[in-house]
Amino acid sequence: MKTHRIVIACRVMEPEIEALRPADNNVEVRYLDQALHRTPDLMPRLIQEQIDEAEKIASQVVLGYGLCSNGIVGIKAPKQGLLVPKGMIV
Repeated sequence: MKTHRIVIACRVMEPEIEALRPADNNVEVRYLDQALHRTPDLMPRLIQEQIDEAEKIASQVVLGYGLCSNGIVGIKAPKQGLLVPKGMIV
């Protein structure tokens, strides 16, 4: 059974995620370019590629993205489960 969790996030979230990141080895964080919201046609494909690659090792995928240019619309992770934050407190 897979127990590895992967967080796929915008690099702009790196300071916050790293401050909260657990010390265990079961969490991997993959940061993508923070300017992806400028290419909304490309953003979902790049995120989906990361999710598809993570399918081999992850039991759960967490996205560190908001509604930037609707760049997560259509993203799926049926085998791992997908957590997407509903909102962010700043």
